[in-house]
Amino acid sequence: MDTMQKVEKCLENIRPALEMHQGNVELVEVDEKEGVVKVRLEGACKGCPMSQVTLKMGIEAEIISQVPSIKQVVAIEDEHEHNEEKSCCSKQSDEDKWFYELLGQKQGE
Repeated sequence: MDTMQKVEKCLENIRPALEMHQGNVELVEVDEKEGVVKVRLEGACKGCPMSQVTLKMGIEAEIISQVPSIKQVVAIEDEHEHNEEKSCCSKQSDEDKWFYELLGQKQGE
């Protein structure tokens, strides 16, 4: 399995939690030389105030733990996109609870 496939497999494990909140993540590029993965946050994840926490503590942490050659995950945005959707957090009274529950499950496995 090559690096891109390993990263995609990690994202497949993360997607159900994102989809529960009308979000998603798309793999854009893997730079194996630099150890950088570029992703695009989609749906409610675009523009969500918690998106950087999701990116760093969820997506990046999972990928780095499973694919040691990866050192960083960055989110990119299309310049012409503007998020007019409500973010997942605007629908939550305890917006980060689901995320920390996911992290707890990953750490306890």
